[in-house]
Formats: sequence, C-alpha cells, structure tokens
Amino acid sequence: MLLDQLFAGAITYLNQPGRFNDFDRLTFIRKHGNTLSGGLLDAQKALLISVFQETKFLSSFARTLSDSAVFDPGYFVNANNPRATPERVALGKMLFYYPILLGNAERTCTMARMPRWRR
Repeated sequence: MLLDQLFAGAITYLNQPGRFNDFDRLTFIRKHGNTLSGGLLDAQKALLISVFQETKFLSSFARTLSDSAVFDPGYFVNANNPRATPERVALGKMLFYYPILLGNAERTCTMARMPRWRR
C-alpha cells in the first residue's frame, strides 16, 4: 500500500466526528499508526536513508509500538549521564518493591501488577 493511502486513511479516521474521550486510540494505533510506522521504515530503507542515531524515546528501528525494543528505557534518565548503571538498576528494583510508594503502604508495585487471585 502506498504511503499516501496510509496517510489518507489515518487522516480520515482522525477527522471522524466525536468527542475526545470516545476516540478509539487502540484501533487507531493498530490499524493506522503501526501500519504507517512500518511503511515509513520500509520507505526509509528503500531510499537508503540512515536511521536516526541520537537518543530518542522510540527506537528508530522499531516497526510498531508493539515491538519488543520500541522504547528506550535510558531516555528519561539524567541527560548528563543517560545510561543505566548497576546502581540505578538496584535503586529501581528497591523502589519497585518498596510498599510506601503505592499509596496505602500495604502492597508494592509488584503486587499492583499481580492478578488479584495471586495476592
């Protein structure tokens, strides 16, 4: 499918009347965003355009938002020292398991992600 058609379909979907809260974001991402992203990556490769090398939140090599390495976890860390270190990983693990950060201090983030029947 040509990129022009992909963009036209996405624009048509975005221009549908409706309220902000009624917009089906998942359908848009699945049917339009991911398709456009893959099409743009294919066009970039076909035209021999190099992918961006700078640090970005989304990987320049990912085809869709559901690709396993689409997000760069180091993007939001200190810009002067932007990569994970063993110390930062240890701090993240400690905070993830620390119960006071989840509100009522009765459970941790791991428990919040756990199905209720397993708690």
